[in-house]
Amino acid sequence: MHVTDKRAHTEEKFFHDHAKWIIPGYATLLIWNQAVSKLMTLSLNWLRHLNRRTPKMTYPADSPSDASLKNSIEANGRHNPRFRGIDHIALAVHKLDDAIHLFQDVLGFKLRRRLQIKGKTTGMVCADMVRDDMCFVLCQGTEPESQVAQLVQHYGVGLAHVALSVADVSAAVNTLRARGLSFDTTIIEGPGLTQAFSSRCPNTGISFELIHRNGEEAFLENNIQELFEQLEKSGKY
Repeated sequence: MHVTDKRAHTEEKFFHDHAKWIIPGYATLLIWNQAVSKLMTLSLNWLRHLNRRTPKMTYPADSPSDASLKNSIEANGRHNPRFRGIDHIALAVHKLDDAIHLFQDVLGFKLRRRLQIKGKTTGMVCADMVRDDMCFVLCQGTEPESQVAQLVQHYGVGLAHVALSVADVSAAVNTLRARGLSFDTTIIEGPGLTQAFSSRCPNTGISFELIHRNGEEAFLENNIQELFEQLEKSGKY
């Protein structure tokens, strides 16, 4: 017997021996495929039916009130103010000398200047600590009624304000005011330096300074004096 005939005989015998399993299984598979195909056809028909019955969504043009709202947002500073970076961070401290020691002897900052400011009834002492492009201003109140002492009493030591560098202080103030941020000072201008200070947020305790430098790298004593007197007069801190 040839090999081909022998193989055919073997396959025929295998099919004969297992026909009772193969045929029903094949029939079941065929029935299952037909059922799945019919179910898919019914599903597609149902989806087409739903699509015909579902009304098309239309999007009407903006109503006058919507247009007014958009115009209002644009007029009130929809665009973000452009901050160039953080100019400096001011910290309220209990003891200025101890804070200077921390920044100078531990952190390696340089004491650029120490200054004493006196208002009509209260005062403060402060120090500029600089290193590379970083600057911290340390502030201590000289009387319990001083605005710095009041800040520490209500919010604790730490962050007094963050100074954000801008190209135009007046424009930044107008944009932020339109967004709901209030300011405790007018725009304070000096030779090469323009500043404005926001009201302190009662939730975060943060106040922001907007600052533009045009040749002045440090701080002007007259500007600091004006800031202190404005806050002292308004009772802000």
